[in-house]
Amino acid sequence: MLRLSIAALSAAVLAGCAATTPAPAPVVAPPAALTLNGVPPVPPDLPRRIGPYTEFKGAGLLDWSPDGRSLLVVFRRGTRPQLHLATGPGQVLRPITQADEPTFSGAFVPSDPNLVVFERDVGGSEATRLYRLDLAGGTETPLTEGARRCDIGPFDTAGAAMLVFCSRIDRAAGANVEQTEGVTSDFSLIDVRTGKVRESARLPGPG
Repeated sequence: MLRLSIAALSAAVLAGCAATTPAPAPVVAPPAALTLNGVPPVPPDLPRRIGPYTEFKGAGLLDWSPDGRSLLVVFRRGTRPQLHLATGPGQVLRPITQADEPTFSGAFVPSDPNLVVFERDVGGSEATRLYRLDLAGGTETPLTEGARRCDIGPFDTAGAAMLVFCSRIDRAAGANVEQTEGVTSDFSLIDVRTGKVRESARLPGPG
């Protein structure tokens, strides 16, 4: 009888402990590709709680129009940065690019306040293409091909043509000499209105 009483009491104590032990709190499982050491568990509601702190919208100044009437700024439209015009203090920003891809940089053509040039790639490919934007009609016209990375440079003294630097995208560029053979850095002068290109220099190498 004593043994049965002790066994029953032990079973009751264990059952009570099991009943009062709280279930482990749910946590966010890290991706399989990550190995974490010393990182505390992440509660599942953390993204919701910090979400408002990541949804701010900052504006960046890019250029001043040649007639002095507006500013070219980059501002997030929806989930992607796009070019906007600021026409006065307290005025609503006017979006001038609305593509599916983000647009981070641009400049007014110094000789024409109705023309803007800007850069854009597709899907983060780094093959940045240059475009002319007609503000009156909203028309975008490509000025460079899409297979190379091109960057906007300075304008000439007349303010009509800009110096453009282009290079072929090569993921292995710089790894060894054999993989960079044939890769050049090309400088061209592009008339923004007509799109006419005049090569200025071609240098060996990707950078």
